[in-house]
Amino acid sequence: MAYEDRAYNVYVILGGTALLPWTDVVWREIHAALVPLANGARGKAAVRCSQLGGEPPRMKGIAFGRLGLDEASRAKWTHERDGQLTSGVSAMFLTAEVWAPSWSACEKEGAPPDVFFDMSGERYGAGGANDFAFGSAMVLAVASELELETQTKESALGIADATKAVLVRRQMRPWGVSTGYGSFTDAIQDLNLTGLFAPGPRHARPAGEGLLQGQWRLP
Repeated sequence: MAYEDRAYNVYVILGGTALLPWTDVVWREIHAALVPLANGARGKAAVRCSQLGGEPPRMKGIAFGRLGLDEASRAKWTHERDGQLTSGVSAMFLTAEVWAPSWSACEKEGAPPDVFFDMSGERYGAGGANDFAFGSAMVLAVASELELETQTKESALGIADATKAVLVRRQMRPWGVSTGYGSFTDAIQDLNLTGLFAPGPRHARPAGEGLLQGQWRLP
């Protein structure tokens, strides 16, 4: 089976504007929802996190080192409140991904992850401090062959509850779409960058059926 052909049960969760998933108190709940899924993966989970530190316009990426799905790592990258790491350092959260097994293991094995979770912040690209319909976009994907449909749904709804989500939808899809030239596009890992939302300003309309691109259904 080609890397991109593996089938996944995928949930998209749009979190509310008040409970942001990278804040420590909220991430603790998300962590609890992800651990049962990650424990069923073929290898240990790892976190990839992108944040900026310093003051505009000279902000630079923060190097967190190796991060796992554990308490010691959580203390390094989560925020006490949005804009401030638990260490007290100012930071702007951009994205975080959980791969189980880790991204490097997947590359080495030539196989996509068993469990994948991605979250990105919406606040800074919404056009103004009060001009956004949701605060975060999250994608949870679990390989269908693991037969964890019920557990995946419970985890997705737990994450939705922790973030007071304004929208939760589900679909079945492959990891990516083959280009026919030995590569693929439209990967699940890239959904939050491209392919998730329908064209147009996503914060200028209600979080309903027309907001997402493709065929999605209720959980």
